[in-house]
Amino acid sequence: MYVASKLSMFLAELKRRKVTRVAVVYALVGLGVIEGAQMILPTLHLEAGIPFIVIFVLFGFPLALVFAWAYEITPEGLKKEKDLEPIRSSAYVANDKVYFTIIGLLVVALTVMTLWPKGDGDSPSPQADSDQPNPDGPSIAVLSFLNDSGDPDQDYFSSGLTDDIITGLSKYTELVVFDRTSPQASAGRSLTVSDPDATLDAGYLLQGSVRKAGDRIRVTVQLSDAINGRLVWSENYDSDLTANDLFSLQDSLTQQLVNALAGSYGEIVQAELEDARRKPPKQLDSYDCVLRAYEYLHAHDPAHHLEARDCLEGVVELDPDYPDGWAWLAYLYAEEYHHRRNEDPDSYDSRNRALEFAERAVNLGPANQVAHGALAMASMIRGDYGRGRIAAYRAIELNPNNALWLGLLGTWLSFSGDFERGVPMVRKALVLDSNPPPWIHMAIFLEHYDQGQYEDALVEAQLIETGDFRTPAFLAAVNGQLGHVLEAKQALSELGTLFQGSLDDINQELIQRNGFAPELASHIVEGLRKAGSEESSN
Repeated sequence: MYVASKLSMFLAELKRRKVTRVAVVYALVGLGVIEGAQMILPTLHLEAGIPFIVIFVLFGFPLALVFAWAYEITPEGLKKEKDLEPIRSSAYVANDKVYFTIIGLLVVALTVMTLWPKGDGDSPSPQADSDQPNPDGPSIAVLSFLNDSGDPDQDYFSSGLTDDIITGLSKYTELVVFDRTSPQASAGRSLTVSDPDATLDAGYLLQGSVRKAGDRIRVTVQLSDAINGRLVWSENYDSDLTANDLFSLQDSLTQQLVNALAGSYGEIVQAELEDARRKPPKQLDSYDCVLRAYEYLHAHDPAHHLEARDCLEGVVELDPDYPDGWAWLAYLYAEEYHHRRNEDPDSYDSRNRALEFAERAVNLGPANQVAHGALAMASMIRGDYGRGRIAAYRAIELNPNNALWLGLLGTWLSFSGDFERGVPMVRKALVLDSNPPPWIHMAIFLEHYDQGQYEDALVEAQLIETGDFRTPAFLAAVNGQLGHVLEAKQALSELGTLFQGSLDDINQELIQRNGFAPELASHIVEGLRKAGSEESSN
């Protein structure tokens, strides 16, 4: 009886001091705050803040109860409980209305937020699907790489390599990656295209083996068509363990393999392009039009540019929530302005379209590398180097092993004067890509030229082929700086056939159409003057 009496008195005191009421109100407020955060923060891409809000609400609960025990809100303000009269006056009763009003409003708000439509499986929002792989794009099943060394201690290397390849491939948002590792495979039995579990929903099958002999290690990789078993590509990678630790070797192999498979010039794109070329125009789907953009990357001419641009225009008209469509279309409009390719300035501003479409692609696909890459280019050709650099850094952060975007954005960063970040990206692209595009040496040339290392710059300039006025302009400028009169005149003669205009026109072309930092463009023009060019470049 004594314990029951004490408990009854304690509960009465809790009620008198409004502790229970505060607990109810706090719980409702806390739930409302958490629910609201879960609704709002993802739309701002601030999902990482949700756990901190939950922790803050939970830790605040006992503090609120202690505060309610010790203090009372009165018409005269906040007062300690011990200073109040034992019997509350009728004035205090008025506060009850406030409490009940707050509770009622919170219940209504919490109910609305709970029942607010968040989308369903049949009608996903564009944002919810923005980071998902493209369902129209290629798919690949990655099987466990086998350890053929005869040494069970090497299982961890083949297993780790498989995991790293899956992770690397998954960074390509246009590629659907299935992990088909299995107990049978890890136990030494390789799944094949005849195994139904191996190829479920996949267009391609990747399998391989690891063999170690002494200080040498060989990784054999095979990519096959998962439907008919046709071998699409195979390669052996041999490495010397004496010069590398095993983890560094694993990272290096992963980067080479993933880029060879899924890169913009990779084997999967090549295989998909062959299939797309056989389709009549009316049967092209969304990803086929993206492949047209890849084909432009190879050909880099006005005809392929126009074909890809028109195809993607139709795609985004039919599917306005397709981030890859907007991203590649933004890239093509940036290229249109950059190279004066299929431009129609009387009808529209290609710079504005590039920026508008890139921003839309980023909003639809925050984790889409091409979207951020196109935003970087669109920003830099407008002279917004700060925003362009941020977008470029983000693009590479999303997929640090895509040789195309390493080279492309590294070059654009170098145009803007950011050699510290741009040149290492280009050098990495040269390591990853066994057949790099001929323009990729521009960044290294410009860094040497900017630093007055003209002999080194000349070596790089001789490797550059842009297909436009920049190739002879760079050769003329560096030869002008070195005092190579004959070579400078030959380059100036070629420049005159590709660009009709003054040195000031060249300066503006480099800044406005190529995103050059003004001081870098002026340095090139200085070399052209020393090469013997007058006000006209022809």
